[in-house]
Amino acid sequence: LDNLADPMHAPYLHNESYTLAFGSKDDVIEITDTTHGFEVGRRDQRNVNFDWLEYGDTGGYWIRVDVFYPPGAGPGGNLRILCFVTPIDEATSRIHFWRCRKVAGWRRDMWRFLFKTRLEYFAWEIMQQDRNMLEALPPWPAPENLYQHDIGVTRLRRTLRREAESQIRELTDRSEEHTSE
Repeated sequence: LDNLADPMHAPYLHNESYTLAFGSKDDVIEITDTTHGFEVGRRDQRNVNFDWLEYGDTGGYWIRVDVFYPPGAGPGGNLRILCFVTPIDEATSRIHFWRCRKVAGWRRDMWRFLFKTRLEYFAWEIMQQDRNMLEALPPWPAPENLYQHDIGVTRLRRTLRREAESQIRELTDRSEEHTSE
């Protein structure tokens, strides 16, 4: 989730990818509250790269990202990615990515063909770059040098910590109720 909460990582880590190599490598990151959470975005760039994300809590936690796709990537505009993370145990999570484009009819068929025969490779390449970077990190918590671009990371961590603490309090309160009965 840290990775997704940092839109500035894309032009650096994915600087040779088909879709994420473009745009400025210098910007200010801003946070805007939304109905269900918050948006992290670049102040001076939109629809050039992976420029913003939305974190939401609607009974389940999710992150929504729109990735700019050039016209050569077929019909449908930006690629929308929805991410859900499910903890399995203390050290393992399952990550789900849904990739969506708004296309219908023969254009949908063309998009699916293009994605399966050419673009899916690029998606897996980007995910492998993220995986390699994450697996190279020292055990958590690692020493960090956070800066302005990491305000989305710190906001996400604070939000998830508050939720975890709330769940612990709720479980503790329930346990004390059963003990007193």
